Amino acid sequence: TDPYSLYTEALRERSKDVAKTISRNTIVVSWSQDNNHKKDLPLIIYKNSKIELNGKSLLVSKIQTNDIGFISIKAAAGTNILKLSYNPGAFFTYAELVSRISWFSLLLLLFYSFLRKIARYSLAM
Repeated sequence: TDPYSLYTEALRERSKDVAKTISRNTIVVSWSQDNNHKKDLPLIIYKNSKIELNGKSLLVSKIQTNDIGFISIKAAAGTNILKLSYNPGAFFTYAELVSRISWFSLLLLLFYSFLRKIARYSLAM
């Protein structure tokens, strides 16, 4: 069987009984369960992810994943809320800053060049 169809099927199956919302760069997933058993959630974690289950922070290194890469988490009976967010590393933050400064500098240079052409055109007449 095609791995993409397996992934799509697993995603569809595990998304049935969970409610998902996105709030301030955070994915919030809630679900109810009858007993304390593991739940596979249709979420994937990365090294810089931050996970909070029912208000308590969890270590990313302690989170188990299933064969597809979804989070497999043991939760309490009743309603559970998991919040997943991502903190980019310092390199990404600096790279974004350099990118913004570069674009701003380019726009300033283009504007300055445009003003010089207008000034030359005005003096030539």
